[in-house]
Amino acid sequence: MPYCMDCGAEAPEGAEYCIHCGGEVREERPHSAPEKELARPPVHREPMPRRSAPTAGSRPAPRASDAYARPPRREVPAAEPSDRAASRPVKREALSVGGYLGSLILMCLPVIGLVITIVWACGGTSQPSRKNLARAFLLFSVIALVVAVLAGILVAGLIDYYFGDLIREFGNLYGALGGAQGAGSIIDLVGSLNP
Repeated sequence: MPYCMDCGAEAPEGAEYCIHCGGEVREERPHSAPEKELARPPVHREPMPRRSAPTAGSRPAPRASDAYARPPRREVPAAEPSDRAASRPVKREALSVGGYLGSLILMCLPVIGLVITIVWACGGTSQPSRKNLARAFLLFSVIALVVAVLAGILVAGLIDYYFGDLIREFGNLYGALGGAQGAGSIIDLVGSLNP
């Protein structure tokens, strides 16, 4: 009776390969094989399908084992040399300490600094670090302006709460002494109070 050399399963008469594992089939068992190997249960494997040679331009049919394989690479047409140069990322150097210092000094100028900061923040520079610096400076300026306005309102409210009566009394006194008609300054008002 023929048997498989790999799994030890019995094979049908005339078979060259095992139907369980695809191993080579022999007609007789060797006499030197130990009993443990002969008593092993046969390994059940699916027979491997035979493939035909692929023709030009065709792909082989996907196998079940290819389910987790890497997807096929797409062929990309070769680019023109000018396209390669245009698609390469441009290396930009970061700003130096002097660059940061100069940028901050320019952004602190009263009117032109605001214009320069807005232009840089909107992308008017080729250096990303200068653009980010301008954006951070604008954000900080807006936050500082809001905090200054709120602090001014708070201080004015506190002054009115604690010194409002004194200021109004002083204003009434100033108006009674004729300050509205021609008192030039607060020194004139104080001088008129002393006899």
